Amino acid sequence: MKKVIAIAEKNSQQTITVVDVDELLQKAGIESDSDLDSASLESKLIKKHIESLGYEFVTYIQSSSMPMLNMSVNNINKTVKHWNEEVPERQLFEMEVKDERPFFGQLYVDFAPVDGNVSDVLTVITEVDMIPETDTQTQSVKILTDFDYQALSIYKVNESFVLVADESLNISVQGNKVVFS
Repeated sequence: MKKVIAIAEKNSQQTITVVDVDELLQKAGIESDSDLDSASLESKLIKKHIESLGYEFVTYIQSSSMPMLNMSVNNINKTVKHWNEEVPERQLFEMEVKDERPFFGQLYVDFAPVDGNVSDVLTVITEVDMIPETDTQTQSVKILTDFDYQALSIYKVNESFVLVADESLNISVQGNKVVFS
């Protein structure tokens, strides 16, 4: 029995569903061990199945054994500003939360000033990760700039935190602040 994870989209919301490829082949009257180009055929059948459910097909991931899952990914965009209304001229920021916990166990938050540019984006990723050079699994936070440059990783260890900065960053202590630049 072959199953794949299909990723589909409807109204800007991505959905993941498990598709039984053998069942689709059977419904189409095709033997699963057919000499036809099986990868192309599977892709077409999966796309047709997803579209019949009212979704736009995005892609699919093959897996030989997986539990039956039906998960949704919720991406939430909001315009936000400083919580204190007494702050003069509060700037607007766009914040997007991407929930990838069903796939990778990660939660992403991207935010930047509304009137800023791409280099103003700050991304925070939360996940379970291993402290570098150890086998210790723990909560971690990754801070990225420019979408893909991982500037800082923070790992929780009991009541403490381990901070790991990219080697190219300069680290200085100013009073009770640690500055990475």
